[in-house]
Amino acid sequence: MATARDTTVCDYEYMNDAQIDDELKCSICSEPFQNPVTIKCEHTFCQHCIGKWLEIHTRCPTCREKVINHKDDRKTPSWSPVTTHVVINQLNRLHIRCKHCQQINIERGNLLDHQSKCTKMLVPCPSAHNLCPWTGPRDKQADHIAICSFHELEPILSSLQVQLINSIERQQQLLLELQKQSSLISFLYAFINKGNVMNTKCQTQTSSKSHECALASRKDTNKKRFPCVLCRKQVSKDNVSLHTCPSNNDSNYICRKCYDQHCHLKDNKDDEIEDDDEEDDDAD
Repeated sequence: MATARDTTVCDYEYMNDAQIDDELKCSICSEPFQNPVTIKCEHTFCQHCIGKWLEIHTRCPTCREKVINHKDDRKTPSWSPVTTHVVINQLNRLHIRCKHCQQINIERGNLLDHQSKCTKMLVPCPSAHNLCPWTGPRDKQADHIAICSFHELEPILSSLQVQLINSIERQQQLLLELQKQSSLISFLYAFINKGNVMNTKCQTQTSSKSHECALASRKDTNKKRFPCVLCRKQVSKDNVSLHTCPSNNDSNYICRKCYDQHCHLKDNKDDEIEDDDEEDDDAD
């Protein structure tokens, strides 16, 4: 059976409230338990009621035992749900009267099922998501739909919504492509390096120390860090994929990660060509 009080208290009232066992009632709200929980002193309350109580107090409202020792304890539940079938079944079998259609002797555990069919239950227009403000009894909903301008526009609005979603998705795809192209242009601009094209190997031919390439130098090269012109990160010699040998004491570097990011498609195509060549050799 489903529990009922997750709707609103004003939707129903109890039949023979005075005859309901006090052991089934919350001492905070004086109503039958809704989602009953037990705190560490073993007193039981509605989860909502004790939750609100413990936002302000630290002691049990019944025995005054301290149940919260530190304000941080309020961040986690200070109770355990009541799962005893005897208690839950007694609560679900309590008889109530629907305040909308006045039907009586409804078991509380069946309230949600009743409300899904209740002809006097207040319901919104099916086009409420299109901002139709109407709310009324379920048995009047069909009459409203027949004259509702929002409902008449539903097919057009749904079509426009689909077009809008598709346009947003296309815009996001184009933005992603633009970002990729922009990133590739930055890579090519750095690679060309104003005419001093980068290489994977050191191209220094001079022995002049003033123009000695830092990557070719054996002195403390493993400890030195080189700045990537794209991601701006400092990387080790082993993580430099492209560089320019010094010109006027100036060198530029592209790290392995940025190189792989922009050249992996080309590398994959080269691998495929090599694989094809190997297959041709095997065939010969």
